[in-house]
Amino acid sequence: MADTISYRNLNIFPKLVQSYLYGNEEVEMFYSHFPKWENLPRQMALKSAQKINRTLLADRLIEQYKGVDSIEITLKQIDLLRADKTFTVTTGHQLNLFTGPLYFIYKIISTVKLCRQLQERYPAYHFVPVYWMATEDHDFEEIRYFHPDVNQTVTWEFQVKGAVGRLKTNALRETIEDFFKSLDDDDFTTELKTLFREAYENHHNLSFATRILVHKLLGKYGLVILDADDRELKREFAPFVKTELTKQLVNKNVTETNAFLKQKNWDVQVNPREINLFYLTDQMRSRLILENGHYKVLNTDLAFTEEAILQELEQHPDRFSPNVLFRPLYQEVVLPNLAYVG
Repeated sequence: MADTISYRNLNIFPKLVQSYLYGNEEVEMFYSHFPKWENLPRQMALKSAQKINRTLLADRLIEQYKGVDSIEITLKQIDLLRADKTFTVTTGHQLNLFTGPLYFIYKIISTVKLCRQLQERYPAYHFVPVYWMATEDHDFEEIRYFHPDVNQTVTWEFQVKGAVGRLKTNALRETIEDFFKSLDDDDFTTELKTLFREAYENHHNLSFATRILVHKLLGKYGLVILDADDRELKREFAPFVKTELTKQLVNKNVTETNAFLKQKNWDVQVNPREINLFYLTDQMRSRLILENGHYKVLNTDLAFTEEAILQELEQHPDRFSPNVLFRPLYQEVVLPNLAYVG
């Protein structure tokens, strides 16, 4: 026997989010199509009209999967992405230690299930579930701990300056052993220990370790795992980065939206930066700011003229990392995406 609870009765969503969840007309201006089955053909038509470099996407995914075992299903899914009648449904999450909170798994399973439901309804098309790894995130404090149970916390003691996906996992051995001490000895935990050791101890960074872990758990369902910290995918996105650097359209548009929200007495969800980009290297991920006509990397001595920053973008697109407001655009530029599971 199943029961349901109305979102209104949870008392955790602001008025704006509730208005969206219930499809109220007053918020329709903020999105193109509400996520319900009858709107999916419209969304497919909208995405079909967008030029996606599918060849680049598939080629980069194949490159990213080098060194991963048992990827026959994955390779078939990647090959489908080359066809115009293939779409993606995407979810994303940080690279939490040992997967982190349970909804990390729930979101991916929900994405897989939605693709299966779409396949049943629209058999002339193909739908590929994608896990977008937040490899460029630099908030190590949010991912460095894990709760085996309510009374225990396992913490990765490490000094981090840059993107978490580039962290070397050889420094994790002591943390792994601390975690294993909390586990009982049975067939399940033996399998779990083998899985974690294979992921974290046998691969060079947290990005690849997370790929191995998630692939072992969910790859058999056709999940494709994408690392957006990719030079060639960022080159595809570079024209939009250039626009952000020179015109600051994210700041302009979100500021206008926030003013409208305030007029309606709705909560402002997020405030934009003047430039919604970070400068990314192996040693740092620091905000780009515009000051007296120069582009400066916060908390460093690095500074660029407009001409120099655009030349840097052309030569090193991988050094430009979108923030939380700008990242969804990157996703939609490189993927034939219909929906995002948050």
